[in-house]
Amino acid sequence: MTTIPTFPVAFRALGTKQVDEIMVIESTAYRTPWTPEEMRQIITAPDFFGTGAYDGDRLVGYMIWAVAGTKLVLHNLAVAGDRRRMGLGSMLLTRLKEKVLAVPTRTRVEVLVPELNLDAQLFFKSASLRAVAIEKLAKDAAYRMVWRRPSDS
Repeated sequence: MTTIPTFPVAFRALGTKQVDEIMVIESTAYRTPWTPEEMRQIITAPDFFGTGAYDGDRLVGYMIWAVAGTKLVLHNLAVAGDRRRMGLGSMLLTRLKEKVLAVPTRTRVEVLVPELNLDAQLFFKSASLRAVAIEKLAKDAAYRMVWRRPSDS
C-alpha cells in the first residue's frame, strides 16, 4: 500500500540557488554526503537534472538524475527526515518513470544502490526496480537496479 502525503506536494526544477536547501537533506540522508561543490557541479552539468519536491516553499525531497542514451540514471534521491515514509520518494521515482514513458526511445531507469544499504534496496524493489548486476566500486559494491518500460505487447 502506497502512503500519500497529507500535505500538498509541488515539483520544481532545482538549480544552484537551492544547493543549501539540498545539502540540509543530503547531510541527514547519506552516510557520505556529497559536498556543496559536488552538488553545484552535478546540477550544472550537461544532461543532469534536479527535481525538488516542495511543501509550500520548503524543499522536502529531491532527486538528481541524468539522461544517458536511452536510459535515465538516478544519481541521488533523498527526503527530509521529518517527511520520510510518507510516499515522497515514491512520488519522485514515479515522475522519473513518467519521463521514460513520455519519450518513445527511452527504455529504462537505472540506479546503483550500495550493497550495504538495505533500506534503499527494499525501497527500489518495492517500486518495481530489479537488481540486474553487481558493480565493483572503489570502496565496496553496488547493485545495478533497473525499471524497464513495460512492453506494448
